[in-house]
Amino acid sequence: MSTKQLPFPTGSFEMIHCSRCRIDFHENDGIFIRESGRLLRSNGYFVYSAPPAYRKDKDFPVIWDKLVNLTTAMCWRLIAHKVQTAIWIKENSQPSCLLQNAKQKVTDVCDVDDESKPSWNIPLKNCIQVRKVTKPLLETSRKGYLDALSASSYSYVSLLKHFLPIINPGRSSISLTYIASERIIPGYGGGMSSAKAALESDTRVLAFEAGRKRKIRVNIISAGPLRSRAARAIGFIDMMIDYSIANAPLQKELSAEEVGNAASFLASPLASAITGTVLYVDNGLNAMGVGVDSPISSDLNIPKEQH
Repeated sequence: MSTKQLPFPTGSFEMIHCSRCRIDFHENDGIFIRESGRLLRSNGYFVYSAPPAYRKDKDFPVIWDKLVNLTTAMCWRLIAHKVQTAIWIKENSQPSCLLQNAKQKVTDVCDVDDESKPSWNIPLKNCIQVRKVTKPLLETSRKGYLDALSASSYSYVSLLKHFLPIINPGRSSISLTYIASERIIPGYGGGMSSAKAALESDTRVLAFEAGRKRKIRVNIISAGPLRSRAARAIGFIDMMIDYSIANAPLQKELSAEEVGNAASFLASPLASAITGTVLYVDNGLNAMGVGVDSPISSDLNIPKEQH
């Protein structure tokens, strides 16, 4: 890492650890740590471990102060610090915090993002990219919209195109979607709802083409609100989980194991005649037309579990 971005798309890693670190993150206005921030996913961790020799370095306290100031400006939160090892988290509240810091001239926000594109031979940028998944559709740029389609829809087409020749006939390919593809989910913006709709449409076409060409089954799981790292990027996942528990026919929190069980079924011979299908794994929330917590339901004496 010197003058060019590392060759990975934005948000590629859940953790970055600089062990016995001799990278001068505080130099050049923090351009190297900003690049590390580009690579971290929402709620990802940055671990910094300074070499033991730095304990006696009279300049280290100054370096540490500069590093803390930089990470604070980037809206990272220091969650652990012992001797010369520190851990920061890039929280999902970062976008709103960054925009506020940019207004106060504390940090610079990039004008254009390239979240879905590999960064071969791209110069380092001394600014911070803000994820636009919560941006309203009317405020989404053409590039942001196309990036969402590329990352969440065409990436699956490309993957299947690449691996189809080596997948054994009769096997299965599965992807994940969300009900925002067909229903309005306020706050799920940046073109992501359109991208999920495209992914579901592509799944049906791929089911036909891959089925005829290699006898491969192609299905997609529409999972309900789940406490995953990816879901935290939208910023209101806890609210969606509470809504699901209150309104779904099965009043319970969805688990990753339940989604995994559905995927295991679709991948197994038990689903040998199922292809081109959207399988809802959401405790039945997709079937609801009106929420139980809606005023219209207040006088219907609907059974509700206490949580």
